[in-house]
Amino acid sequence: MYCSKCGTQIPDGTRFCSNCGAQIIQQTSTPPQPVPQPVAPVYQPMPQQPVYSQQPSAGGSKTTLIVALAAIIVIVIVVVAAVVLMGGGGVSGPTDSIVCDARMSGSSQGVPMQMTATTKIKKPDKMRLEASGSVMGMSVQLEMRLEGNTMYMYDPTGMYGGSSGNTWIKINAQEADSTGILDTAWAQIGDKTPEQLEAEMRSSMGDNMGVAPDVSCRYVASIPDSEFRLPPGASVMEY
Repeated sequence: MYCSKCGTQIPDGTRFCSNCGAQIIQQTSTPPQPVPQPVAPVYQPMPQQPVYSQQPSAGGSKTTLIVALAAIIVIVIVVVAAVVLMGGGGVSGPTDSIVCDARMSGSSQGVPMQMTATTKIKKPDKMRLEASGSVMGMSVQLEMRLEGNTMYMYDPTGMYGGSSGNTWIKINAQEADSTGILDTAWAQIGDKTPEQLEAEMRSSMGDNMGVAPDVSCRYVASIPDSEFRLPPGASVMEY
């Protein structure tokens, strides 16, 4: 050890420095502090999210999508089939285009609904549907564009996973229908006049859905192809 005053090395245990006579203060070792034991953290329980019986989960479920799609599509599917399945034949008449307005209110297969829809059709395989109302108590506002068996659905509310803006969901119409309602409707159609289409729709919807819609169909001047295309900048989601 060394004297803290003059720095002379002195034997351990010496009380006074042999060089300068300064008193040596003995240093005592401090026992090491015990290592603290880890303590398990205490977590506050996470608050439970409320459950909404009539709201779909984020992104929607395929079952809900099918139910809503079938409920809406079936209103106009008889008309669509006339131009989709007949190839170049389609609807005969003074023009290649027909517009149908449909209203349906009631309970279909236990699903309460109120819907209004306007359908624009251009042979051989183009359709545009704008529908609004409620299905199973949920507000529905949809736009669909169909070419052949490929459907694009615009979902402004984000109900089925689309974001706000210009997002369209691409659906194979036949794959989406697990109920067989669409197949039944497809098989019943040939070339029809607007009046015949109205009668077919009322009959087919009454038989298959249990609710007969109020339908009005009419020939219109040829609808521009641009009305059936997706808008510029549209992004497409596969479903």
